Amino acid sequence: GKKTNQFQLGSEYFSADNIVSNAVASTIYLVDEYDTLNETGVFILSGNPVLTISGIDQARGAIFTRDGNRIVTYSPQEIRVSSFSTGQELIKISTPAERVILSNDDSLLAAAAPDGSVALFNLTDGSPKIELTGNGSAVTLLKFLQSGAHLAIGSEESTSVWDTTSGKKVYELA
Repeated sequence: GKKTNQFQLGSEYFSADNIVSNAVASTIYLVDEYDTLNETGVFILSGNPVLTISGIDQARGAIFTRDGNRIVTYSPQEIRVSSFSTGQELIKISTPAERVILSNDDSLLAAAAPDGSVALFNLTDGSPKIELTGNGSAVTLLKFLQSGAHLAIGSEESTSVWDTTSGKKVYELA
């Protein structure tokens, strides 16, 4: 049966552990099984690709929406929201993303850019909501707090909490 954080495609169940990105091939694969080389972190596919999303230049990764209906892929050029069951692109956001996270209700998407800035988008249509100015350092932590009203952003220099409605910084720990 279905367990927490698992999604069904046909008669098979998948989780985020089944997502494999290949930046060189510009492809995200959903696979039924894989092996990992611990020394290099390179994925060796031993299973069969079940869903393939191609044409993603320098693919960084992918995450599922909590309902399991959509898969969000991201790269230094763009973010795509696709149907989990068909792989069809639903939304394309032309913004660089090194790290992406969804709010607990899947209404907001936060994307960290290489310059440390973070942009918030409405996940229903991909429209921009607010941009949070970074400190120029790569984002190492991106986490919506429980209600989605606040977003924690961390780098090697500091961690800050931002109000997702006003775009104002409400707390900083250096």
